[in-house]
Amino acid sequence: QKVNVDTGRMESLKFPRLNNINDYNQGMNQVDVADQLRGTYRFDHWVRNRKWWWAIFLWWFRVIITNSYIMYLSVNLYYRV
Repeated sequence: QKVNVDTGRMESLKFPRLNNINDYNQGMNQVDVADQLRGTYRFDHWVRNRKWWWAIFLWWFRVIITNSYIMYLSVNLYYRV
């Protein structure tokens, strides 16, 4: 919502967008959440000076931890544990 300069009231603005952009934004929800979580909680800043396979291993480990966390949240919301 934005404030209309002429009237001073809050108004909703609607923007037209292409269907394929809307489909992409609706379908990529969980992938985007996983990318945001992996980017926010990084613990591998020291990897730059190590062997090359450490980066691959820790990326794989972060993907597994993040996906298991997302699955944990979805299961708890579904069963209301």
